Amino acid sequence: MYILKYIIGKSNEGNGSHKVVFKGNKVHKAYFESTTSFFNYIDYEDNAKLQFDSKISRFKLFEDIEITGDLISDGDFDLDGHTLTIKGNYCPTDGVMKLNNGTLHITGDYRIETVTTNNVGEKSIGGSSAEIRMMNDGDKIIVDGDFVTRSYGYCSTREGYNCFYAGAMTIGGDFYQYYSNCSDNFAADSKGTHKVVLIGSDEKTIHFDSQSSYFNILELTQSKSNYTFSYEPCWNELIYAEHDHDYTSETTKEPTCTEAGEMKYTCKICDYFYTEPIPANGHKLTETPALAATCTTAGNSAYWTCSECGKHFSDSEGNTEIEKDSWVIKATSHSWKTPTYEWSEDGMTCTATRVCANNSSHKETETVNSTSVVRIAATCTEMGTTRYTAEFENTAFNSQSKDIQDIAAIGHSYVSEVSEPATCTEDGTMTYTCDCGDSYTETIKAAGHKYETTTVPPTDTEAGYDEHVCSVCGDSYKDNIIPANGHSYTSEITKSATCTEDGIRTYTCSCGDSYTEIIKASGHKYNEMVVPPTCTEKGYTVHTCSVCKDEYTDTYTKVLGHKYVDTVIAPTTTEQGYTHHKCTLCGDEYDDSFVDPIKEEAITLDIILNANDKTMSAENVSISIDGEAALASDNGSAELSLADGAYEITFSAYGFVPRTYTVEVKDGKLTEELTPELNLIGDADGNGVVNTLDIVKLKRHLIKVEPLKGYALDCANTDGNDTLNTLDIVKLKRHLINVEKLW
Repeated sequence: MYILKYIIGKSNEGNGSHKVVFKGNKVHKAYFESTTSFFNYIDYEDNAKLQFDSKISRFKLFEDIEITGDLISDGDFDLDGHTLTIKGNYCPTDGVMKLNNGTLHITGDYRIETVTTNNVGEKSIGGSSAEIRMMNDGDKIIVDGDFVTRSYGYCSTREGYNCFYAGAMTIGGDFYQYYSNCSDNFAADSKGTHKVVLIGSDEKTIHFDSQSSYFNILELTQSKSNYTFSYEPCWNELIYAEHDHDYTSETTKEPTCTEAGEMKYTCKICDYFYTEPIPANGHKLTETPALAATCTTAGNSAYWTCSECGKHFSDSEGNTEIEKDSWVIKATSHSWKTPTYEWSEDGMTCTATRVCANNSSHKETETVNSTSVVRIAATCTEMGTTRYTAEFENTAFNSQSKDIQDIAAIGHSYVSEVSEPATCTEDGTMTYTCDCGDSYTETIKAAGHKYETTTVPPTDTEAGYDEHVCSVCGDSYKDNIIPANGHSYTSEITKSATCTEDGIRTYTCSCGDSYTEIIKASGHKYNEMVVPPTCTEKGYTVHTCSVCKDEYTDTYTKVLGHKYVDTVIAPTTTEQGYTHHKCTLCGDEYDDSFVDPIKEEAITLDIILNANDKTMSAENVSISIDGEAALASDNGSAELSLADGAYEITFSAYGFVPRTYTVEVKDGKLTEELTPELNLIGDADGNGVVNTLDIVKLKRHLIKVEPLKGYALDCANTDGNDTLNTLDIVKLKRHLINVEKLW
């Protein structure tokens, strides 16, 4: 039989003997609409099991028990040396888990957080007021899944805070610590013996939001490389569980031809290692045979080279080491004969050659392009001579020169001159002369006339024709005679006709001949516009000519006169009253019948500050009217002068929640009596003091048992964020224990 005992810090609850017994070999489900309802004692018979489908609050174990399914709690748990097994996930939103040398085994996740769902079904995760206290060596928490904490509480060995001083926590999944109003909500005490053991063979994630949280002793059960830490070291001491070493090998020093190497063996789990020597390799020699020197190529004596260490030896056993290039035999050098030179037929290139007396196959040859200058210039009838010179880069070869007659005779170059010009009808003479004095002549044929034609057009009285004139000698003649045209008139208005006067049209020929005609007057064309009468002016009709704008008026109508509408304006406390007259026709207006302003009367208000603390007084109460600062009370009362109308008056004071009243003033007085009353910040029940009853009020509001309304809702909002949640409970708790005062 298992016994689950309800504990609640009140003398009139949880002290009776009432008991509920669950029977039958099955899982029984329990559901509470509110955490203010509960069991006193629970008994199990016939292997019965219990599953909670709702939050539970504040239990103490008297025997080992097992709860099937996910569990949510918002109160304290005291295991009192017993074992509580939760077959599912565990999510505390408030309260303290006290092990007291007991064991908490969770087969799912342990998540210290709150999950809320909005009106469209979207879930959000927030912090939790839940805490864990592990003070004893026998305290054990076993989590088969992940461990997640978003606790609001920081760590301390004092009551009412998270504490990880002793005991052991075993986690099979990942570990996550998140900041929630507090960065050190998992700061293990370095003076204690608390240990976290990470079990399982899969890769693990260890996450800390803040380096203010950390493990005291962290025990790993596999290689550290299988763990991903958000920062290192996140522990005071790192140890490994007992295990058989699983080694990996690594060559830390390669062996050489003459020295041994080293192999390092390291445990994959705990990093323990040892070393073993690797034997020396010995030399691997390759022979380079002896080679005789030539004129240009060095020779060498025989030697041996090791392919491993790169050293050189004079013997095949590698006993005698020698320096690099100590085996080199220098070249003997050439013995050259006198150079020979060979020109190309056109003199553009020259080739120099010398041969070694020691070996005729050893030759040096250089072919260069020559430079040239004119030695004898060519004439009109005789060739000239070019001198070609070759210069060699090889200093063993001398400069060479050669003359070749290869410049062609240039031939005569004649200049022409007209010695006798030709005319349109007679031939002329052209004479050609060379610089050398040779000359000859040619005949220039007569060019003939070059006529240019000008066409003279006919006029009204004379014939036209084509006239042809030679541009060279001036000879001319006429042909293509065209008869005279006669008159062709165009018309133009030289004087425009008006409504009352005739105009003139003039006809003119291109030859200057002209005559005129009369354009008759058109007469007036009037348009009519009726102008209506006004309050002060007659109406009439205006007649205007659309052509010359001549106008006259007639048909007059009577004046309408004003038609006023009267409006009476009542007096105010600051302004006179009067009667306003305005014409509905023309808008003319004036005022008369003035009345003096209304006299104001003072309104006296007594202000009550609801506080049992006598140090809190009604002095220095600030008052604002319609959002504008009006005055400050210094003796618990205030006098206001208000005109008739509606107002919003707000009262505020240090340590108290501001309060706004809507009032109406008529004839200089309030229509209803008003005694302003302010409550302390956090005083949800309005009894003049902030205490644990206000926390109860706020919790009953959050679980929707007794919702707060109006001004009481404002008083419970301790953090001023316009939303009531568990953060407001935290603020009240911190005020009551004097950690963070509300005022």
